[in-house]
Amino acid sequence: MVRISLDMCIADMICPADIFSPDAKNRLLLKKGVPLSENAKRLLAQNKVEFIDFPLPFEKRDAVPFTFSNETESSLFRLARDSFRAYKNDAIADPLELRKEAYDILAQAASEFEKLYVKEHPVTDAEPKRELRSIIHLRTVGALQDYLFEHAKNVSLISLALGFDYFSDSKQRLSDLHKVSVAGLFADIGMMKIPSRILTQETELSEKDWEIVRKHPETSAQFVESLFRQKNFITAKIVLQHHERMDGSGYPAGITGHTMEPYASVLAVADSYNSMISKRYFRPVYEPLEALASINQAAGKLYDKKAAECLNFRIAPYPIGTVAHFLKEQLIQVVELTNIPSDIGSIKIPVNSKGEGFYNIPKTIRKFVLEQSQPPDNAVSIEGQGDKIGKPLDAFDLLSAYGYVAKS
Repeated sequence: MVRISLDMCIADMICPADIFSPDAKNRLLLKKGVPLSENAKRLLAQNKVEFIDFPLPFEKRDAVPFTFSNETESSLFRLARDSFRAYKNDAIADPLELRKEAYDILAQAASEFEKLYVKEHPVTDAEPKRELRSIIHLRTVGALQDYLFEHAKNVSLISLALGFDYFSDSKQRLSDLHKVSVAGLFADIGMMKIPSRILTQETELSEKDWEIVRKHPETSAQFVESLFRQKNFITAKIVLQHHERMDGSGYPAGITGHTMEPYASVLAVADSYNSMISKRYFRPVYEPLEALASINQAAGKLYDKKAAECLNFRIAPYPIGTVAHFLKEQLIQVVELTNIPSDIGSIKIPVNSKGEGFYNIPKTIRKFVLEQSQPPDNAVSIEGQGDKIGKPLDAFDLLSAYGYVAKS
């Protein structure tokens, strides 16, 4: 089953089953097979339907171990979508209220992750044990028109999780993690001021277009300053620096690593990784292993090495429950993970999948094809073959494959 928040459903999706009102009257609201138009979604929202479950032919017995709750992810996505659109139209009603809402949601996200983190680092004499949910796995629809909103939500949560590891030896830094999370949420809001022809261009951007794109950190930082009503506030500094690089080759100021805010180094890694594995109009999608290899290869030069280590520790290219292509042909579902480090100190930085070996790679999979109603009961071990798995299907692609989307 793929559970999609009503807000994250797009107009081309097909209603997977008859939907009835959740109240005692149990009225039929929408029939199976009807497109989820804006009017249909409005009707469901008015009747307090918050999400839609899409059944899949290869249902798992156990729930997918998403890192954050559905409520947290949906609320953060909705906040990003609404605030980004309002900013584009110069219609932010109350900056202080927006800041408060962002803090409230991210405080809840931090609380959820801290519960996992404490289990991994018990204050008692109990043996440390890795929590599978702490290996970051986020919900996504993957629709191109929602890229900026999903990217903002994902980068904010990834930055939060990486921050727990990066600043583990500093209580002050840990107490300020909401700052890097808010920075992650609004780091790309300045992109809403870029002409849509650039954002939706399907060919490589020209240098003139890139000059326009490179201005977005400054625009985003100005917006964050308006939220906090302070010049040179740390969150605005983090936003301004999230495209700076350790060797000074980044933008907008070309500063080097020793002058960057530590939070910005974490945000830079989270932003780059999520951008690489996301659908974009002007370039192909990176496979997760390719994205990790790219960041690892540049660790110490473009990216902070410790931040890259944290990324390897917290990110699984193929989390449990992931559906992906195996050998570019068969669809597979990840059942187990292997090579999971229990401590960040054991992390080495591999530069490719044939080098030292990636962490958090699949151990066991189930194979299936679209025509089958159920996958084979047996699972197949693929330990050590993570480099043969291709791009995972996001929720949108998965629903498209099974006929829940009307248009290609």
